[in-house]
Amino acid sequence: SSLSGLREREIYVVPEDWTRAAGFSVSEDGLYCFLVERQGELHRLRMIPMARGAATTVVQAETPISDPMPRPKRAGLLYRRNESQGPSSVWLVNYDGQQGRRLRTGGGGAGPAQWSPDGRTVVYIGLPDEKQKLSTIRECTPDANTDQVISTTSQFVHFGRNSDASVFVGASGSKAAPYLLLLLRVARRELTLCEHRSSDPMLVAPVF
Repeated sequence: SSLSGLREREIYVVPEDWTRAAGFSVSEDGLYCFLVERQGELHRLRMIPMARGAATTVVQAETPISDPMPRPKRAGLLYRRNESQGPSSVWLVNYDGQQGRRLRTGGGGAGPAQWSPDGRTVVYIGLPDEKQKLSTIRECTPDANTDQVISTTSQFVHFGRNSDASVFVGASGSKAAPYLLLLLRVARRELTLCEHRSSDPMLVAPVF
């Protein structure tokens, strides 16, 4: 829909033998949108041109796929894959389905992730292997195949970042301390803003 005229235009309809799965996004230039479809155990990541709606399949797998995130400044796509055994992982693939690979991430599973504005790095929540350990905010550089810890957190399960990733805002998954917190990257110090009061902290999804 155009904001000037508010006339709606249908771009794409999910086929009757498929259902929508988690995640939807639009590329930075507004030319493509991305979503995931499911048919039984089969999942596929679809790229849909906004102009003509002729969808193509970028990735197809028999494990759950979710959360497609176009890479800024490049024709690449980040997405999440949940393996049948083991932690969730993040993958990178070109729009044409080539050069698909699992990104190098640290420790256990990878939680919510965000691209930097220039598309050079991915900042994400690092989920620990053991429940008693704290989650971390980590930064992955796909082109260099490197990964590093930015800071430990008080159990962030979702987060947002400012433009230069110097400050983060996170939703704590702790039932005893269900807070929304600011995290300063330089000092690695958290400041409490308020209680988020959500029964599902993953849905808080704070943004700057």
